Amino acid sequence: MFLTIRGLVKSYGAINVLQSIDLVINQDDRVGLVGPNGVGKSTLLRILTGQEEADEGAFTYAPSVEVGYLPQNTPDFYGRSVQDLIMEAVGHLRQLEEQMRQLEAEMSRQGDGEQLAVLLERYDHT
Repeated sequence: MFLTIRGLVKSYGAINVLQSIDLVINQDDRVGLVGPNGVGKSTLLRILTGQEEADEGAFTYAPSVEVGYLPQNTPDFYGRSVQDLIMEAVGHLRQLEEQMRQLEAEMSRQGDGEQLAVLLERYDHT
């Protein structure tokens, strides 16, 4: 599971925005968060990115998951392209790809043995 949410609750005073949200997202799932204004979509995303705390409940990500978030209102980003913003949010993936390519090259030069096992372990955790 990439993301598990259990019993997530968030209120602002007397207004309940999120009420006991349960959700499981698996590795190959494609998910859209759709709804009218004011129903808690942005609140949920702010909680999942650590920008806000839930009143109750919990969520966990798989260890390999890295979360990026581009807010809907971006006044601080004037003069920057969408591509710039996306690269800022996912630029670390380019670094991971390069690390994986380097490890693949090293593994192709190794025969069987302990060094290959070490490289495979590093590759598995990249």
